Amino acid sequence: VVLIGNDIFFKPGSNAISATITKREDLSTCLESKAEPSSLDSFHLIMKASSVPTLFDPDALSSFVPLLRPSAEVIVHIMDNPGEEDIDTVKVALVLANLRVESHQTGEGAYIVSAKLSQ
Repeated sequence: VVLIGNDIFFKPGSNAISATITKREDLSTCLESKAEPSSLDSFHLIMKASSVPTLFDPDALSSFVPLLRPSAEVIVHIMDNPGEEDIDTVKVALVLANLRVESHQTGEGAYIVSAKLSQ
């Protein structure tokens, strides 16, 4: 679980590998010392819509791909009523990281997109 920004009030379970980033340049390396290659079954990225243009680095998603198992799911949560531009930025970043968007849903002011490794 990677939380982007200081204003995300979510506490991952004790068995979860997690990081909170507050600088755009830290996203690509935030799990470097915490997860081994091919060790993650799922990866959640949680951020507010206001963080997409300021803290989310679309190029950083590719740095997490080596940490994923072949069947792993990547789930991006964008909270606080994201706009189309925010959603498109995340979807393009997933595709450029060799991830295939599988599903998306909206609800309660949030947008959630799920993706898996492209085979």
